[in-house]
Amino acid sequence: MNGRIIKTELYKICSKRVVWVSMGLFLALFLALHLQFLGKPGVQYTLQPVKAELAAALKDEALCGFIREGGYARTTAELLPRLPQSVQDYIAQYQGSERVFRSLNASLASSLNSYVERADRRAAWLAQLAEEAAAGDGTALTAAKQRMLRQYRAAPARLELNLEPGANALIDVNHAAVFPGLVMLVILVGLAGVYADEAASGVQPALLTSR
Repeated sequence: MNGRIIKTELYKICSKRVVWVSMGLFLALFLALHLQFLGKPGVQYTLQPVKAELAAALKDEALCGFIREGGYARTTAELLPRLPQSVQDYIAQYQGSERVFRSLNASLASSLNSYVERADRRAAWLAQLAEEAAAGDGTALTAAKQRMLRQYRAAPARLELNLEPGANALIDVNHAAVFPGLVMLVILVGLAGVYADEAASGVQPALLTSR
C-alpha cells in the first residue's frame, strides 16, 4: 500500500508541466554558469605555504604565553613582529590587493589565537581527567577514565593549525550547489500545485470520507 501511495504522489509531481519547464530552464542557467569555470581553476589565498613556519613558531612558549595573556584575542599587528620573517614576507607580498591582504591578516590572528586556546583547553581537560582517574574508588566510571587516559597517553591526537581559506573563498560562486537547490525549489513548486488542485477539486474531503 505504501509503495502505491509513493508512486501515485511521484506521478502527481512529474505530471505537472511546470515542473519540467522549470527544470529545463534551471538546467540551462546552471550549465551557463558552470561552463564559465571550466579550465579556470580558482586561486586559493591561504596561509598553507607558511604552515611549517607557523607550527614551529607555536612551539615557542613565549609566543603562546603572549597570546594567552591577551585572552586569545591578539591582533595580527601584535603577532607579526613575533613571527618568522618568511611569514611576514608572505603576507606582505599581497599588500597590493586589499581584499586578500586583509583576509590573510584576519586568518593569521584567528588561527594562532584558536590554536593556543585549544591547546590550553586540552591541557586543562587532561589534568582534570588525570585527577579524577587517580581517585581510585573502584567504580566503573573511574576505571573508564583511567583507560581513556592511558589510551590518550599511548597515542595522543595531534593538534593541527586551522588555516582557513583566504578572501576569494568567500566570494566564489558555489555552483556545485546551485542546481540541486533549484531542483528542490521546483519540487516544492510542483507539490504546491498538486495539493492546491486537489483541494480545489474536492479530492481531500472525498478521501477523508471514504474507506
